[in-house]
Amino acid sequence: MENVAYVRSFNASEGGRTFQSVGHEKGGAFPKFDTMAVRVEVDGVIKWVDREVVQIFIPGDAKAVPVQKVTDEHRDRWPQHYQAFKSNQEPSVDGTPLEMWGGLSKAQVANLKAANIRTVEDIAGLTDGQLDAVGRGARELRIAAQSYVKLQEDRDAAEFYAREADRERAEKDLTKAQLSEALERLEALEAKMAAGDAAPPRRGPGRPKKETDQ
Repeated sequence: MENVAYVRSFNASEGGRTFQSVGHEKGGAFPKFDTMAVRVEVDGVIKWVDREVVQIFIPGDAKAVPVQKVTDEHRDRWPQHYQAFKSNQEPSVDGTPLEMWGGLSKAQVANLKAANIRTVEDIAGLTDGQLDAVGRGARELRIAAQSYVKLQEDRDAAEFYAREADRERAEKDLTKAQLSEALERLEALEAKMAAGDAAPPRRGPGRPKKETDQ
């Protein structure tokens, strides 16, 4: 039987190396994947093996998060983040990074990140119970973030419908052009047929000349 002991806590960085998979679900939890050495006891023999581990962070909750062994549930829930971890790449963050949202000071950004809040969407999705982690002005900040997110959604929707309208106009223009071309071909064919009917019939070759004896 195998007993596994995770012998160290999961830090944001260790030995100058930053762990991978720092993406997150929009307005929800986000994972950090890593590979760490764990102590395993097999039939009374202790040895060290590499294991994939994950920490799951929740925006607005700054409590220590235990290290977990990576399971298929984690892989299915965050497939892009897990693939980025396996490829030793940084996954894209789903949302607007705090640094890109005007009006926040560097100190505010640092405090929000300390509470595992990384995007404007995270702020907008905070519950009343999670606002304490933000501190003073948290409710006003959430209202501002929700307004920003709503504006972005409306803008995205407007751009989508504009693209759809352009596509429909292009399809109609193409249909008109194709119909016009087909009509021109039909008119040309009718004109050719009419010209053929009006022309006098061509005489066939005459009877061969009768040969006479000399």
